[in-house]
Amino acid sequence: MTTRLTDQLEQVQKDLLRDVNEVIEIGERLIELGVRLRREPWKWSIDWMDSSFPELDGVQPIEPELAEVLDKARLSWLLEEIRLLRKRAEELKKLAVA
Repeated sequence: MTTRLTDQLEQVQKDLLRDVNEVIEIGERLIELGVRLRREPWKWSIDWMDSSFPELDGVQPIEPELAEVLDKARLSWLLEEIRLLRKRAEELKKLAVA
């Protein structure tokens, strides 16, 4: 395997690991959010996160780091990036053996 291919494969593997870890973290946050919503759905609000309104009838805003996992576009992009990186890693491995 040439040094260039080795470097490319290492970078792809690092990027893949980073993205997989981010998706795992998103999954863990979704689980935490789901547990909260299952227990007390009446207690939480997403709409008021940036509002200066005080708590109303015990309703609390979901923390921004939990609410951000609901960003469908970001999650979709990450999943597509993981697929592309896995494909690229396989291609580099095939080139290495050739």
